[in-house]
Amino acid sequence: MLRRGREIYREYLRERLLSPVRCGLGLLRSNPHDVHPLAWEYKFRLRRLGSRLRWRAVADPFKTVRVSPDEIDRYTDAFGKWESVGLISAGDWDRRAEPIEEFPKYRGCVDRFVHGLAWEETDVIPYVLDRIEEEGRWDGCTTPEEVYDRYEAMDELYHSIRENGFVSPVDVRPERHEDKRFFDYVAVHVGRDGELIFGLSGCHRLSIAKLLDDVEEIPVWIRGRHAGWQRTREAVAGRDSVEGPLRSHPDLQDLIGR
Repeated sequence: MLRRGREIYREYLRERLLSPVRCGLGLLRSNPHDVHPLAWEYKFRLRRLGSRLRWRAVADPFKTVRVSPDEIDRYTDAFGKWESVGLISAGDWDRRAEPIEEFPKYRGCVDRFVHGLAWEETDVIPYVLDRIEEEGRWDGCTTPEEVYDRYEAMDELYHSIRENGFVSPVDVRPERHEDKRFFDYVAVHVGRDGELIFGLSGCHRLSIAKLLDDVEEIPVWIRGRHAGWQRTREAVAGRDSVEGPLRSHPDLQDLIGR
């Protein structure tokens, strides 16, 4: 334990010396755009180092994998977008996940792109407007006009994915890829049994991918994991091979045989 603590501390020092802008009050701010990009990324690197005091097989907090959109059937609102980055959490949040078909944004996409309704006739517009009234800002919008403009753009997104396939964010805006404040992937959490549970970031892209038969895989960002699943990662780490369904699980490929 002492030796491992020294290794983690040395890694911490290496990270700490990379840039002085990574420390300070910026790490405590809630808005990522108010913080230097290195400082924003560093706060999650520190979380990873803290997790390694208990766990060995701690994944990169910005790890992405490719999965079929059909594998993502449920969603959870248990965590905020940045709250869950690199999080390893126990509890029943994975068991309380709801069917994605019940989420207003998914239903709105079904009504628009399957049933042909206008956006104004779907449930998603009132849903977003209610969120703006409660929060002041939602999905980057503060006024009804901005909401309508945003959903007009969803039509363009749908046609783009249908014609060109699902394009990774790094290919859309490569200049922003290294700035983790703009890490813009469809987000999932991993439940205790390995289930990929949607984390509410990238809902329209995920919904469109699920509705289009030609989209076989999409890149997703694994933001958080259940502690029960982390124990599975610990058991798998370093094995030369794994039998059964775990062998092909996307969140274990970085561990098998390494």
